[in-house]
Amino acid sequence: MDSNTLKANNHEKLLFCFGMPKSGTTYLQMILDSHPEVSCPPEHQFDFIIKGLFDLFERYNQILQIVDNRTGKQGACGFQGEDVDYIFKVIVERAALRGARGKRVKWYGINDNAIIDKLGAYASLFPDSLFIHIVRDPRAVTISSWHHNLRVEEDFLKRARDMDNWARFIATRWVECMEKCTTFKKANPNRVLFIRYEDLVDCTTDTLKIIFQFLGVDTSKETLREIEEATSIDRFKGNPFFRKGKSRAWKEELAPNTCSLIESIAGDAMKNFSYTPVGG
Repeated sequence: MDSNTLKANNHEKLLFCFGMPKSGTTYLQMILDSHPEVSCPPEHQFDFIIKGLFDLFERYNQILQIVDNRTGKQGACGFQGEDVDYIFKVIVERAALRGARGKRVKWYGINDNAIIDKLGAYASLFPDSLFIHIVRDPRAVTISSWHHNLRVEEDFLKRARDMDNWARFIATRWVECMEKCTTFKKANPNRVLFIRYEDLVDCTTDTLKIIFQFLGVDTSKETLREIEEATSIDRFKGNPFFRKGKSRAWKEELAPNTCSLIESIAGDAMKNFSYTPVGG
């Protein structure tokens, strides 16, 4: 195989992992990258590239039109939407190859949470790809994202205002994401795996086996043990990004009225993933 080209065949394919921010996507990415037959580098931001390509082509087409008007006036042959798709596909494949860091693997992973809003496009561009969506209780996402954004975003409180307003935003977005992913999974049942963050933390070995069986790679006890040891939450206690790493820490931190607010918005969707209301 040409080392500069990723060919989607029976041996080397693309894997996309994603979820709402602070749902455990980085943890999942690290786990995937720890398997000898899988690579998955730190999170990408492909929306930046998509917007940049459209802006670049729009400006370049304008330049072509100006030049054509000044010369033979034959009609400029500018780039079109499918050209963006073609170039973007090459960029994603290159990113996947770079992410493997020279390791030859069966699955070249990409972690980008924005994929959740473009699942159909990615599925169409990469017809042999698989998708792993990590889900986390919206109450936990609320408190985890609150603390994370307070740490990294200087004016976060101007945007969030207060915990209840933030909880309302997260719960609404959570429902939207779950609906998109559930609909996508129904249309592509064999290409999508849902994993709960809580199961990954509390039942790690069993959940790792489910993930790697989905990918059709080694699930031997030795391999799973090595991955579990290499990615233990305890190893990341000094990294503020991971903060507590517990599956139900939200119970100790969220006020009852905030929990009730989240449940009133996301309650029905939560039940689909076995998240019960407080006292339920």
